[in-house]
Amino acid sequence: MNCEDIIYLDAEYLSKKYEDENNEPVMTSLVRDEGFQAGIKIPFASGGAHSKEVKLYKVSVYGMYKGLKSSLEQYPKIQEVNKDVHGNVCWVRGRLFVAQHKRIRQSGSTEEVLEDGLAFEIELKDTNNIILVTKDEYFSSGYENILNLLSPIYLSVDSNVKCILKVIGWNEVIKRAVGVPYIIHDVANKTHSQGCS
Repeated sequence: MNCEDIIYLDAEYLSKKYEDENNEPVMTSLVRDEGFQAGIKIPFASGGAHSKEVKLYKVSVYGMYKGLKSSLEQYPKIQEVNKDVHGNVCWVRGRLFVAQHKRIRQSGSTEEVLEDGLAFEIELKDTNNIILVTKDEYFSSGYENILNLLSPIYLSVDSNVKCILKVIGWNEVIKRAVGVPYIIHDVANKTHSQGCS
């Protein structure tokens, strides 16, 4: 495993998993974030304020991942997604690419685009795709802006990956699963990879 192979690491998932596995005391503090209304104490203006937990670890997220490698390998490996795998955490292996999704309303001869967006997907071999729900800050440098680029650039994204994810939904109409990725690794041109075979 090389750091260059990492495409996506979910820091929140890995930190919780690290706490579960190591029973290590973690320094925490609650930070109140008042957003744009900072300093304004008028009741109607404080709606944007909220508290968040900040945790301090002695190891980086990448270090946590390396330390959890053998534990993460225990998750099942699946080759096919359908409505029966809903709620499962598992390893998948396939092709990562950017897909365009449109929702259109047709009225006579006119079409109205109701929604139009881009999302990362993983195409499993000879089976259905998984649409990924991602957070920009968990991507490795460079990947986080891909969905905001012009089509000739994002259409060129095409990598063989292994991914540990949680399947959170299934769309019967388009025959696609929806998943939250925890870890995405590039496995292009590798004869042996760890965690998913």
